[in-house]
Amino acid sequence: MDSNITDNLCIRVVSFNLHGYKNNWDFLQQLLSSNNIVFVQELWFYDSELPLLSMLSNDFIVYAQSGMTNATQEGMIRGRPFGGELLFLSVNHSVI
Repeated sequence: MDSNITDNLCIRVVSFNLHGYKNNWDFLQQLLSSNNIVFVQELWFYDSELPLLSMLSNDFIVYAQSGMTNATQEGMIRGRPFGGELLFLSVNHSVI
């Protein structure tokens, strides 16, 4: 079987607890370069920062949710950001 066909049949999936994007931004880019689907937890993003995620790669559709939505609506924020989920789906790979 042609190796190009084999590569297209393989779907690479990874899940990662980010513990904050600022410390692991480069590692997240590495995960995107070697996987088709990337699940991420603990982004520690505010709602206003979510658009930054689409800047990581043009090769992925990004679905993200901040864990800070309720906290920011309640008024003053104390401590560091928390929570959040993220899903990157490759646009260059057909998943049936």
